[in-house]
Amino acid sequence: MRAFAFFLTAALLAQGPEDVRTRRWKADLEAFASHYASDHPAPFRRLSQTEFRERIGALEQSLPALKNHEIAARWAALIGVLGDEHTEVDFDAEFGARRLPIEIGSYSDGIFVVGAAFPFQDLLGARLERVEGIPLATIYTALKPYVPFSQEGWYRHIFEESFGRWPLLMDATGVVKLKESWILEGTLADGNPFSRPVPLRIDSKRVVWKWEAEAGAPLRNQHPDSSWFFHVLEREQVLYFRVRSFEDSRRKPFRVMLTRAMKTVRDRDLSRMVVDLRGNTGGSEALVNKLIDALCKEPRLRGHGHLLALIDGGVFSAAAVAAWRLRQDAGAILVGESCGAGPNHVGAVADIQLPSGRIASFGTEIHIIDARNPDDFSSPI
Repeated sequence: MRAFAFFLTAALLAQGPEDVRTRRWKADLEAFASHYASDHPAPFRRLSQTEFRERIGALEQSLPALKNHEIAARWAALIGVLGDEHTEVDFDAEFGARRLPIEIGSYSDGIFVVGAAFPFQDLLGARLERVEGIPLATIYTALKPYVPFSQEGWYRHIFEESFGRWPLLMDATGVVKLKESWILEGTLADGNPFSRPVPLRIDSKRVVWKWEAEAGAPLRNQHPDSSWFFHVLEREQVLYFRVRSFEDSRRKPFRVMLTRAMKTVRDRDLSRMVVDLRGNTGGSEALVNKLIDALCKEPRLRGHGHLLALIDGGVFSAAAVAAWRLRQDAGAILVGESCGAGPNHVGAVADIQLPSGRIASFGTEIHIIDARNPDDFSSPI
């Protein structure tokens, strides 16, 4: 057996490193295609099986001529066409080799630098307008085909989260070509224009200053290590309940925190509550059920305007189900902007290890929350 392994390795090496690299990518692509076709409950809703296989085959034929980050970009574009946000492949090894030392956030008046590594913290609060002379709106639109999304808010959320990690994706798509540094342009927080070269760093571990932390963290960002917490707004006599994720915790179980929150409502005789779901990308629908059941059983929170839920484009998957049920079942008023997903979605995500060790993810069950429109997977909440 050892002799066979030796001769196999020797044969692969004799064919050259490019052949080994191509074989590895091809094995991953074939495994992804097989698992996607067999494990996804509705794999070809947006792209026919024939076209799916043709695109896989075309990418396999192109492997020897493409650099690794270009292969990842082509594969990401295929996932984008499939259109299911829960179908993902980990390309961090290809895209993470170059990073911008900034983080961005979207607001009604533009896209701003909300995080920056030393020595670029003077850019905190700056409106970012151009990269290498290319308007940020152009970059935003050009990268859309590489991200699966059904709601604009979810794409915006992914763009914000990933912008600093995407220089190699931008290079592979041709929107901004790779260099040692990029010229960033915009308007500083004091109103003055800026044009500054910022290096594309290799290191991923860095200290990042946060704009909101500099200005004083808002309530939603307090207790950053907790998936959930609550706080009584004394002046308004409102219970504020923050839920960052529906993933349970042994250290602070959701059931325990929810019980304490509802006890506070009763003990303090509060008649108004705000559930803040902003940026919550999902988790367990069983925890969603616990939240809705507890709220529906509390008579103090019944009636128009007694229960509010804050939502944005980062509300996704089980959190979008929570937003839907808060409105439909608990009578909450939704405040903010559209969620990143509709109520009907593909859930129960499973991770698959591909031959190279790379992780791919697929939703394995169709969840119909809006039973009146069972075929609608795209209407926003």
